[in-house]
Amino acid sequence: MNSQQKRDRNVFEETMSLSRKKQKQKSTASGSGDHVRDQSRVPHEVSTGLNRSEKPGDNPARQHQDRSPAKRFSKPVKGAPPPLPPLPPITDYLAKQIFTHQSAAHGPNITKVSQSYERLEFLGDAYIEHIASDLIYNRYTDFPAGRLSQQREVLVKNETLAQFAVAYGFDQRLDIKREVIERESNQAKAWTKIKGDLVEAYVAGIVLSDPEKGFDTAREWLCALWEEKLRREEARDVQGVVDPMAKSELSKRIISPGTVLEYVEEAPSQQEKKAGKVWFSIAVLFSGWGFEKERLGGGKGLSKQEAGQRAASEALGSVITAQISRTKAAHDQKRKEEREQAEAGDGALKTVEEHQTK
Repeated sequence: MNSQQKRDRNVFEETMSLSRKKQKQKSTASGSGDHVRDQSRVPHEVSTGLNRSEKPGDNPARQHQDRSPAKRFSKPVKGAPPPLPPLPPITDYLAKQIFTHQSAAHGPNITKVSQSYERLEFLGDAYIEHIASDLIYNRYTDFPAGRLSQQREVLVKNETLAQFAVAYGFDQRLDIKREVIERESNQAKAWTKIKGDLVEAYVAGIVLSDPEKGFDTAREWLCALWEEKLRREEARDVQGVVDPMAKSELSKRIISPGTVLEYVEEAPSQQEKKAGKVWFSIAVLFSGWGFEKERLGGGKGLSKQEAGQRAASEALGSVITAQISRTKAAHDQKRKEEREQAEAGDGALKTVEEHQTK
């Protein structure tokens, strides 16, 4: 490990230590919008995150300016969720592999495999499964094996990992040929899978970049990312019913002028003929702040209203929701400061005019 990597790791460890202290202090010491559209009657086409005229990796500088949390949210904003845990450093060699899809690699097939993230994805998938299993096993000591498996699936499923990828801008760094997505019958599902693969590959990169501390670093990073989702799951288990205020709370956290929340039917309704029940699947999508129809969560219910509330409840535990909330808080704070400065200027001008009149 060179001196730059050592400095990066020291910064990471110090930041994580400070984050843990603040979280501990917080635990011991102790948000409806007009821009929400319910389109659950119309089946939707989830955005793949790709502009039709460009592929992931095209013009990454612009995308990082829009989304990257590292620079935009390095300082806490009053009333906003805590920032994302810092991204653990990896070697440049591994980073090149991680953000290269096999379709964009060059040379014979055997060479393409070594140039892309496929092998790293295989390894990272195993690390994530192990870390999630260990976390769930020790956190829920009274859960039977089946319940443990269900809880682990919440953490390791592609939808969860894909949100992490978007939060850190992985999808915008990926070099991939757009035909890979376009030829799929379900483009949204294929793109979600690829984004999840990126996180798996990155976890492998963390471990391989530091043979001594890499695994512990990856575990600490993942556990920090999973914490809010686990808390939402635990709260839902305690309540035993869907949160009737989930939609209102979600709107309060992230809706601002120019942004839109949409509740749309994610899949056709499913009938249980013997039980006489019909299940609805609803997803909640967000547009604004550099996102276009970004899926924040999904839910199933015996009515579209119930499914929508469950989707909003899942969205409240999303890292993307937290990122949007931080953006909103920073924007609101800036506008407040601008109004105060304008009012102060108007007051000073009025004072001068009154003095001149006298």
